[in-house]
Amino acid sequence: MISPFRLDKQKRAIHEKIYEIQQSKKKELIFNNFDQYFHKDLFFTLENVSREETIQIVCDQMRTLGFVSSSFKEYVFEREKASSTSFGNIAIPHSVHMDAFQTKIGIVMSKKGIIWGNNNVNVVLVIAINKLDKQIFLTINESILSLFENQDILNIMKNTKNLLEFKDIVLHYL
Repeated sequence: MISPFRLDKQKRAIHEKIYEIQQSKKKELIFNNFDQYFHKDLFFTLENVSREETIQIVCDQMRTLGFVSSSFKEYVFEREKASSTSFGNIAIPHSVHMDAFQTKIGIVMSKKGIIWGNNNVNVVLVIAINKLDKQIFLTINESILSLFENQDILNIMKNTKNLLEFKDIVLHYL
């Protein structure tokens, strides 16, 4: 029920409720689809590796598991060459095409960090996208990336040792 008085306050309350519902739906989406987009064999803790080695390790494993084609790694390097995909302490390398057989996210954690362009990154999310999953994946990806804006969560994340720990943190802090 909307009263004709104090409309600004009521509008603000409605906007806040809409935002709350949207966030709840995003969290539910991640909770219901986490296991579809992440795979325990695509979680790595790496130290003393280069950006190139990191991409190669994850892309090769994605290929071995049958999630991407043999050209996927080449396309990821092509995208990285065009412009670095690092943002602060996180890098998000991905192909210039959405041609993955299955949408998957490879995770690399590095306590010391990996030199990535002008940044030292502790978290790398190698993203392989199948165009059929584009919309739902973009929503999930946006929510997960928002976690890394918080330095405290990033510090917790970079110490995770496996996908289960990563999942627990994601689902706890969303």
